[in-house]
Amino acid sequence: MTESIGAVAKKFGVTISQLRFYEKEGLLPPIKRDAAGRRQYQTCDLALIQQIVNLKRSNASLEEIAKFLDLYRAGAATLGARAHFFADQTAKLDAQLAKLQTTKVYVQYKHWYYDQAQAVGGVAELTATQCELGDQFAAYLRLTGQSESLALFQQLLRRYPAGLCAVDLDTVLVGETN
Repeated sequence: MTESIGAVAKKFGVTISQLRFYEKEGLLPPIKRDAAGRRQYQTCDLALIQQIVNLKRSNASLEEIAKFLDLYRAGAATLGARAHFFADQTAKLDAQLAKLQTTKVYVQYKHWYYDQAQAVGGVAELTATQCELGDQFAAYLRLTGQSESLALFQQLLRRYPAGLCAVDLDTVLVGETN
């Protein structure tokens, strides 16, 4: 069974040009062609494309993907190296998730803050201090059962005791990498 480049692109949620690029860069072997020169993807090609797409979704670079595929093609002797590759990918994703969670809490706080300001007629009308607002938001998180967000928010408040309103997100995220 073979599939056309358009069908394969649709199946894996990539563009036709991405598939051609993967072949040009050597991530895919040369794809067989029919008499008219159209690519005809085999089952083994599809498995490789699935691997590439999954690695791209995990934010692996093309260089990292190429290295992994070299290990894969080398066979069973590289199982340990492949396991190590995926352990590294997992650690990178964990770091990205931590940043996303921090970003979420920061954005959630800002959303809540502006809701409070809007409710009283504007930021200038807020009578609570930044510390009091932080306590109120923490109470909101506790009340709504968002314990993970609460723990992360409390960490942020320890790092920025003057309040999050005076801190931009880039500063918060830079602090996360230290």
